[in-house]
Amino acid sequence: MSFINSPIFTTLLGFASYMLGLAILVQIFQEVYKYITSSKSKAYSKALSDFLGPWAIQLLRGNFGLTTRGPFQWKWLRPKGIILPLNKKQLISSLEKTSPYWVSQANKLLKQEVKEQGDMAKAPSTAWVELLKELGEVEKGAFGYWNAFEIVKWLKQKDHNLVKSAKPDVIGLITPPKTFKASDLLASFQEKFLPHIQEAGEHFTQYQKNFEFTYKRRNLRQTFIIALIFSLGFQLNVGRIYRKAESMSPKEALALAESYVQLYEQLDKEKVLSLDEVEKKIKEMKVQFLKDSSMQTKQDSIKDILVRWWEDVKSMATPPIIGLLRYLFECLVTTLLICFGAPLWNDIVSIFFRLQKGKTKRQVIPEEENYA
Repeated sequence: MSFINSPIFTTLLGFASYMLGLAILVQIFQEVYKYITSSKSKAYSKALSDFLGPWAIQLLRGNFGLTTRGPFQWKWLRPKGIILPLNKKQLISSLEKTSPYWVSQANKLLKQEVKEQGDMAKAPSTAWVELLKELGEVEKGAFGYWNAFEIVKWLKQKDHNLVKSAKPDVIGLITPPKTFKASDLLASFQEKFLPHIQEAGEHFTQYQKNFEFTYKRRNLRQTFIIALIFSLGFQLNVGRIYRKAESMSPKEALALAESYVQLYEQLDKEKVLSLDEVEKKIKEMKVQFLKDSSMQTKQDSIKDILVRWWEDVKSMATPPIIGLLRYLFECLVTTLLICFGAPLWNDIVSIFFRLQKGKTKRQVIPEEENYA
């Protein structure tokens, strides 16, 4: 007898099919949970805080048009919501908005100068001259005075002249040189006043890796918890699943494998599901998996379920405490197997499924040739 024709092959096909069904069911519930709790946004915010420190707090709390309402935030009472992942350009632009007013204005105008000048030293634009005039008119004690004062000190080092005003509380008149290279000035300015933004840009690739790792770890933790709840709550210990698969006929195992592979492919193609679609998929899984697993129906009372569960536990070993420990261990094994993920179980089931279908075709073809 070949391996494909053996009962162990049917058992393995049935067992892998059940694990695929469970993995799909856990995945569906997890997608709903991630949507409700804004899981990706939380992971992104955490990775951003670890990466940028206090600057990230300003970015997350500030009203810079970055946040969106959460799934249950119908009324926006405060500028507080969830932040979705940003690309490098968006992150740097957003961080620049968190900088003090005069730093932000000087940075913005220097970028305009770079666009107009290119990589050549040219005369300053009217906009830059106007900014220098505004900086010189800032009075001591006014909003942003010390930032303006620090910028003026830096400008003096970059060949800008300062003529002190007759008013003691005003910075004075600032005049630019006849020509200057805006690209060099911008680089020096950002190094002096925006070093955290430069660092964020230089290490953005590493930050993306940190976020992906944080998000994957968060997903795995969620998968483990949801799978453990399913295993314990629905008595899906690995021994019971194996015994159910062992009692299946080759035809039943093949049909079960085909239905779950089709369901997985359908979910994989749709990628993002609406809540109505998720509810529909859960109902399909209840019909396909829970019924196949000899699960208890809604008519069973909690007492009946607990009594049946305790009988199963006692049947595992004597004394009952050993049976309970064995049951918990087998539920943990089920949980770990589910954590391998639906893609892995789909690949395993697909391999078994193709082998079984290939065997069936080889059996049919010779009969047709003999008949001919």
